Amino acid sequence: MQARADLGPSGRGHWAALLAIVAAGALLRTVAIGREALWADEALTLVLAHWPLAEMAMQPTDPTPFLYYAIHKALLGADASAAAARTISLACGLLAIPLIYAAARLCFGRAAGLVAAALLAAWAPHIDYSQEARAYALLFLLTLASATSLLWWFAEAARDSQRGARRIALACFAFSTALSFYAHLIAIFWIAMALQILISLSLRTEARRYISEVAAATAIMALLAIPGLIRLAREIAAPDAFHWLPQASPAEFVATSADILLPLDGGALQAAAGAALLLLLVLNRSALRERFGRNPAAAAVILALLALPLIVWLAGFALRPIFMPRTALYSAPGAILLIAGALQTIRSRRASALVAAGAVALALAPPLLAGTVRDKEDWRGAFAALAPRVRLGDLILVCPSWKYPAFRHAATRALPVPAVVPFGAPLLIEPALGGDRAWDRTFFDAVTAPMARGVNGGPRRAPYPRSAIALAPSARVWLVASECSAEEMQGLASWLGGPPRWTRVWRTPGDGEHAGIEVSGYAAGRPLQLPIRLTR
Repeated sequence: MQARADLGPSGRGHWAALLAIVAAGALLRTVAIGREALWADEALTLVLAHWPLAEMAMQPTDPTPFLYYAIHKALLGADASAAAARTISLACGLLAIPLIYAAARLCFGRAAGLVAAALLAAWAPHIDYSQEARAYALLFLLTLASATSLLWWFAEAARDSQRGARRIALACFAFSTALSFYAHLIAIFWIAMALQILISLSLRTEARRYISEVAAATAIMALLAIPGLIRLAREIAAPDAFHWLPQASPAEFVATSADILLPLDGGALQAAAGAALLLLLVLNRSALRERFGRNPAAAAVILALLALPLIVWLAGFALRPIFMPRTALYSAPGAILLIAGALQTIRSRRASALVAAGAVALALAPPLLAGTVRDKEDWRGAFAALAPRVRLGDLILVCPSWKYPAFRHAATRALPVPAVVPFGAPLLIEPALGGDRAWDRTFFDAVTAPMARGVNGGPRRAPYPRSAIALAPSARVWLVASECSAEEMQGLASWLGGPPRWTRVWRTPGDGEHAGIEVSGYAAGRPLQLPIRLTR
């Protein structure tokens, strides 16, 4: 393969350019990494990391499998700042830049490698999820590692290289692919296509002489997947607890896919860029056909990655709705590799460099103009609005219960008032908000574990000790609400002895992805004795 022959020394200038690209990617991903508070799902990571590793791996305790939580458990604690909590995703995001360089170089050569690395460094969705304390940057890295290792193995097999390098490539493919299954269940779609590419191309190309190695790698992956398959079977058998996402319409599918695969500012610009790319592909189809003829693995990997959004969306009609920006993110390398390859078909080296620079500039414009971090739930603002109003003897309610970790993580100081969540009957999480140094463990034991075990057929909650909170007539009840259901609000009204007349003191509106938050107050006006349950 010609692409493989281009893997020799490239000169100091080449590697300096790659290093500069990685540095620029690091700057874009770190400059505002701690600007936004942890939103609800990120803050839940602090709590979910308390699952024992065996339960993380074997039980459907959360829709996301265990790998990200296990890494978080090993490296970070609940007292980590917002920026520190996001460092795992940051590291994954930075490692992906040289990795996509390697993938593009295997497909099209070293110049394409630099273009692909520069595009990913500036790719707005990847910048975004490289700064989020969730598993999506890890999933992106592992699926990209799987794709790159697959390309590497076919390159080594084509040149009949030494057994060591070839087997290392196949081992990297097997382990990165298996690990992606434990990063997020959405990886199943890539895994299925990657195995199909490995087996079918091995049988139809010169790599067939190594089919025994392919069989061994497939068997190893199957063994590694057994705990995850057991977990998946248990999740399928569990009640419909995590099925909350509506199925995207065709228009929503197109818009979301465009935002991931061509993340430019505005639909018209996306359409123009897509048309220009299509035109370039059509005009240079002979050159591309020749390249892909020499390297069929490159064509197969790129097409598989590009097909992921459509497959994930269609799967929602048969299984459950799962298509959204973060579950389509791992398809972005397909678009980047295709763009990098298309630019290499331009015969003039100077014209190719100019068009590549223009493509990178277009990709860089949205994060530079709109910012490198999207707005998230403003829990810091909620706490800042509430803290100066709270007086000794008051009470804080956070509804729903699963939003408490986000509010608690945003607390910059202790407040000498109890914090309660409506987990069934009201449950006291902290006698004084901010006073429990192990609040994350307390919340896990009292809310997270009972809720997950209840969803999956076990006892929903332990028999908590009962007590009561006495409120004086001058006391106020403060409600911090974000997606608090009508049922929960009715339960709180009944608990407080009648529908309270809440007075809103602060509010932040929601958007298409994150919910709004409201802080409201209610004057008791009379003595209240409120029954509560205590955490152990």
